[in-house]
Amino acid sequence: MIVIHNELEVVNADGSSSQTIISKQEFEKEFAPIPTKKGIPQWYSTVSPDGKKLLVLTCSMIGFECFNYKLYISDIDSQRVKTFQSYKAGLMQWSPDGDKILIRETNGNTGGVDIISAGDDFGKVTHLPVASSAFWSSDGKSVYYYNNEWFNIQSDGTGAQPLKCDLCSLASNPSNLVIAESPDGKWIAIGTTDGTVIIANSSNFNQFKLASVGSYVNQIYWSPDSQNLAVDVDTSSNQSDVIVLKVDGTVIEKLVHPQGANFIITCGWSPNSKQIDHLAIFSTDSGLYLHTIGQQPPFHLLSIDNHDLNCPIWLLASP
Repeated sequence: MIVIHNELEVVNADGSSSQTIISKQEFEKEFAPIPTKKGIPQWYSTVSPDGKKLLVLTCSMIGFECFNYKLYISDIDSQRVKTFQSYKAGLMQWSPDGDKILIRETNGNTGGVDIISAGDDFGKVTHLPVASSAFWSSDGKSVYYYNNEWFNIQSDGTGAQPLKCDLCSLASNPSNLVIAESPDGKWIAIGTTDGTVIIANSSNFNQFKLASVGSYVNQIYWSPDSQNLAVDVDTSSNQSDVIVLKVDGTVIEKLVHPQGANFIITCGWSPNSKQIDHLAIFSTDSGLYLHTIGQQPPFHLLSIDNHDLNCPIWLLASP
């Protein structure tokens, strides 16, 4: 997998390092926040699913607020870099094919949603309707977005259609934050603010299962085989959990917190659908862990500074 902690490094699943792609010094020089007289430089980075491109958001932290945002899209070797200075991204999500990036500028509020090309026309921007939430379909050809109800729209900004989901309006607290389509395209999972997960047949929403994860759903990740879901849950103001569900809504397990960690955040599934990688946030630092379904405790892969909370991506081949 490629791990980003202000450097790009290929790390084997046993924790051993095999290759450094961009050193820490090179990374922080290439992707530098706009200078300020005061403030702590911050980086958020994510690699495309194919391991060939890099997205970096920088800012300067003053108190609890970031200023002077700067967004970069780059090839993995930083030979081609596109810079934007207008995005305050609340969501940055690569399409499954790695050719496009979904950007929601605001953090949880209704605002602009854009798709930025990362293909041959590097940096071309498509503006989507205003929304408080937006997520890729499993094939990357369309986007689900929320504006009082869920819609589906083509990635070129055409063909917006409301999602015919009477069940969504019947939920006690329908979430405007989370929707996820299974990789096989057969199921759509919708998270609600009261901790309910609706798992509905994508072609017939009258066929559905309900699961309860107890608290506010923050994110949903389908396993590559479409059989399981990892659900990030904000349990309280000072704790988060990860609940693993079967496609029928059955709870498989709740991930174990490493000692000293109140917050754990899912990063994704291994290609064989057997492992979940997650970040465990401690008071002074963070750790990247691998959790194999049905096995405890999780395996500690490496430690990461709290300023470098960036999820890795799994690779099937060398970058």
